Amino acid sequence: MSNRRNRRRQGLGPSMFPFLAVLICTMGALIAVLVVGVQQARVDAAQDSETLQADYEKLQEQNKERDLKIESYQWRSHVLEGQREGYQSEIKQNRLKLAQLESHIKELESRWQSVLNQSENITQLSEESTENHRDLEDELARLQQEIFAAKTELEQARVESQKYQNSYAIIPYQGEHGTHRRPVYLECTAEGVLIQPEGILISHADLDGPPGVGNPLNACLRTIREFYARHTNDEKQSPYPLLIVRAEGVMAFGKARLAMADWKEEYGYELVSDDLPLAFPNPQPALSGELKRTVALAKDRQRALARAMPSRYPNQGSEESPPDSNTTFNTTTESGDGFSDGQQGEGEFAAQEGNGGQGKVPTVTQRGDGQEDSKTGANTSGVPGGGTQMVPPGGVGMSGRQKNWALDANRRGPAITRPVKVVVEANRLTIIPTVGERGKPVVIEINDATLSNRIDHFVDALNQHIQQWGIAIAGGHWIPELKAEIRPGGEARFKELQYTMTGSGIHVWRHTE
Repeated sequence: MSNRRNRRRQGLGPSMFPFLAVLICTMGALIAVLVVGVQQARVDAAQDSETLQADYEKLQEQNKERDLKIESYQWRSHVLEGQREGYQSEIKQNRLKLAQLESHIKELESRWQSVLNQSENITQLSEESTENHRDLEDELARLQQEIFAAKTELEQARVESQKYQNSYAIIPYQGEHGTHRRPVYLECTAEGVLIQPEGILISHADLDGPPGVGNPLNACLRTIREFYARHTNDEKQSPYPLLIVRAEGVMAFGKARLAMADWKEEYGYELVSDDLPLAFPNPQPALSGELKRTVALAKDRQRALARAMPSRYPNQGSEESPPDSNTTFNTTTESGDGFSDGQQGEGEFAAQEGNGGQGKVPTVTQRGDGQEDSKTGANTSGVPGGGTQMVPPGGVGMSGRQKNWALDANRRGPAITRPVKVVVEANRLTIIPTVGERGKPVVIEINDATLSNRIDHFVDALNQHIQQWGIAIAGGHWIPELKAEIRPGGEARFKELQYTMTGSGIHVWRHTE
C-alpha cells in the first residue's frame, strides 16, 4: 500500500527543471534587452544633450548679438537726442542773432536818419543855396501829403468802425492754464493773412514765396516782437501769434502755418465764422509803418531770391522779358509812378496826339487807362499816357549809337530796376539821392546848349550814382529808371530828355505823387 501511494505521489508531482530553465532563459533575454535598451537610451540621451547644447549656444550667441544691437540703438538714440537738442539750441541762438542784427540795423538806420535830419537843419539854417531850400520845400510838401493821406485813412477807419455796433473781442485766457503774453492777431481770410489791428495784408502770393526767415509773415512777426521788446520790460509778455481762422481762410491758415514753421508750438488759433464782427485793440501807428517797410523789404528779398534760383521757385518771378534784355525785377511800387504795365497814365500826354508812324502790321497799343487794343491794318497814331515813354519823331534819340548805349556793356545775369529821382529845369538836370542813399545832389548844367551835347556828362554822373548802390543780387546788375520831377519851365527840357534817352536802355517817366 505504501509503495502504491509512493508511486502515485511521484506520478502526480510537477517537473521543476524545465520551468526553471525557461524562467532563467526568459530573465536572461529580458536582461539582455534591458541592457541594450539602457545603452541605446544613453546614446540617445548623449545625442539629445549635444543637440540641446548646440541650440543653447546658438541662442546665447543670438542673445549676445541682440544685446549688442540694443546697446548700439540705445547709444545712437542718445547721440541723436543730444544732436536734436543741440540743433534746437542753435536754431534759438540763430533766431536771437537775427533779431539782434535786425535791431542793430534799425538802430543804425535811426541814427543815420537823425544825422540826416541834423544835416538838413544845419543846411536850412546856413541857407547856402537855393537848391537846398527847394529840397526842403519838396520834403515839406511830401510830409503834408502823407499827413493828409493819414488823416483820410483815419476818417475812413472811423467810418468803418461805426458800421459795427455789435462786435466781439478775442482775448487770451488768463486762468490756470492760460497765458499773460500779448497776442498778435493774424486774421486768415480769403485774400490772405491780415495782421490786426494794423491792417497789413499778407497775400497768398506772398505766403507762397520761399519759406524761412525771409517770408513776409515771418519777418512781420519778428518786427512785432522786437517792437514790443523795445517798449516793454517784461519778457513774460512777449507776443505770440494768434491765428483767427475765418471759414474762407482755411487755405491762408495752412500757408501761414508753413510760413511760421520755426515758431512750432508758440502760436494759438481760433475758428470764427465769416460774418462774425471782431473788435481789435487800437493800432500802433509806429508799428504799422515798420510793418509796411518790413513787408516791402521781404517781398523784394523774395523776388530777388526767386530770380536768383528760378528752377527752385519757378512761379515767383515776373513775366518773361524780351529776347534782347535780361530778366528784370522791378523794385518800385505798383501805384503812383506808372512803372508797371497796365497802370493808368497821368500827365498831359495822356490826351494828346502825336506823330506816330503808320503801317499795316499787327500792333498792340497801350492806352493811358492801362488797357490794350489790338489792331491789324490800322493807322496808329498818338502818344501813350504818362505811364509809358514818349516815342519821338523818327523813333531814335541819339542817331548812330548802339542800342542800350547808356548801360554797362559788361552787364550779366538778371537785372533789377531801381528808380532815380531827377529834377528837370530849363537850364539844368539834378540827380537827387533818395532816403537811405549817400552822396549829395549832382547838378548837370545845360544853360542854352542842347541836351545832346551834355548827355554824356549826365550818363556818367548817373553811373557814378548807381555805383553807390552796391551789389544788386548775386550775378545780377542794376538798371536805373529816371523819375523826372518837372519844375516850372522844364516841360520842354523833359521832352528833350525823353527824346535823347530813347534807345539808351534807360527809361524816363514823369514823376507823380
